[in-house]
Amino acid sequence: MIENLMIIAAVLESIVILVLAEPVLNRMSPCAPFAVRLSVHAIAMGSAIRLFHLADGHTPSWSSLLQVGGFSALLLCHQIGNLWCEDRRKEPRHNRRASDVVGR
Repeated sequence: MIENLMIIAAVLESIVILVLAEPVLNRMSPCAPFAVRLSVHAIAMGSAIRLFHLADGHTPSWSSLLQVGGFSALLLCHQIGNLWCEDRRKEPRHNRRASDVVGR
């Protein structure tokens, strides 16, 4: 029973990371360091390989569940924060001051 719950949690974490790693890479500027881009690609690849291991019948350890769960929560919070900031940036023009429009 516990092993099944651990496998379900690991699958959900891996799917969240795979889905949210792509928007993180898209938001990176061209000036982002190569090591940062490589690390996000490696994390996404690790999640894909983890899904294959889980499908093969391996049970994840508690430590890996906590570590990957923390990272997937970080990606979720980052994505929610970006959505919230985009909503605030889309303020209607009639609410802006005239000096904001001309850039003074």
